[in-house]
Amino acid sequence: MGNYTATLQAILSIPGINSTNAVREGHIYVLGNFAESLIEEPGPLSVYGALLLAMILHPVAFGLNSTAIPHYISAQWVNQYVKPNLNIALSNG
Repeated sequence: MGNYTATLQAILSIPGINSTNAVREGHIYVLGNFAESLIEEPGPLSVYGALLLAMILHPVAFGLNSTAIPHYISAQWVNQYVKPNLNIALSNG
């Protein structure tokens, strides 16, 4: 879903969700299209999806404090912190 507010409201309307630690502690993260693609679509960039999830779950391990992880993970944030690339070296042989 492209709209953070609508997506968050949809999540919070799930019966029983408000009693989870994630909601009580403010650990609900909505992924933008690019972040979602990294996690859900198989391909050479999917390794960055695993990195993104690790960064969300353990920000300190990546030199980030927990407030550095926004509740909406935009393409801009992914490009700045996760820095996905294909970095393919081509040889002439």
